[in-house]
Amino acid sequence: MISSLAQDLISRSTTSSQVLSLNLTNLVILFVLKAIIFGASNFGFGHGAHGRSTHDLHHENATNEIPSRSLLSEQELLFMLSYLQADSTKNYDCLHRIVCEDPSKAKEYLLAGKIFLKGTEFFGSFINGARYEKILSQLQDAVSYGLNGQDCSVKYQCNLKNR
Repeated sequence: MISSLAQDLISRSTTSSQVLSLNLTNLVILFVLKAIIFGASNFGFGHGAHGRSTHDLHHENATNEIPSRSLLSEQELLFMLSYLQADSTKNYDCLHRIVCEDPSKAKEYLLAGKIFLKGTEFFGSFINGARYEKILSQLQDAVSYGLNGQDCSVKYQCNLKNR
């Protein structure tokens, strides 16, 4: 399901006469969110890729290498592209659907978004916090819906062909 949504999103952005507008502020926000998630996993918060367990103490591999992890997964790229598309059209249905379909990964971005929003309070009028609070609230609803195991296609309709 997610792969078909990704294909629709990518094909729409390459074949449509509408160009996906990249708002510089949104792009910076996405990179900051990824940096928060990457930094938290490197320091072991949430038991990221580099954390150790007691099992590792007794069964280390011969080269003592840390398993590699890509900086940006396909799912994260899909989140980012769908957010940029949603922000340009002010229609977040597809983003909600994608978040609902993969709520565990979306929870990382939701937490990073909340941290980022708290940090923006220091900058006052530079970033419109109320707008992002609404987006985060809607994403929280989609994550909760997906974590409860409910059918995301019933609540969140994503129809890119009619736009």
